[in-house]
Amino acid sequence: MNFTKESYEELKVLYTLVKGTEKESFEFQGELMLTAYAKYLLQYLEPQFEKNELQIDYKVEHAKQVLRDAGYFVENLWHNDDVKSRYICDDSDAQDVLEKALTNEATMEQIWFAIDMVAEDNELPKIED
Repeated sequence: MNFTKESYEELKVLYTLVKGTEKESFEFQGELMLTAYAKYLLQYLEPQFEKNELQIDYKVEHAKQVLRDAGYFVENLWHNDDVKSRYICDDSDAQDVLEKALTNEATMEQIWFAIDMVAEDNELPKIED
């Protein structure tokens, strides 16, 4: 479920209406929402809206969906923060590390090896050269 500022506000209002009652669920955007889950979502979403991070997450998800629709696999993406969580560097250095690590010959060979193994496990016929 993607949240906009408006849907977040709507969820906040609905949750406020039922939190004092014994209702365990309520309808939200045509789906059944557990009251406890709504409380968790609101606690999770509030700081993100304050920092505008959720808007960025939504844009990234939209971009990933466009790529999925075009046939790309996007479930394993790397971010500058992945490098910066392990090394002291700026975004430019992190991008350089990611580019070299993810496009080197050893990485590419390992990916093709793994693709071949999984395809064989799934008994997919190989296209001969």
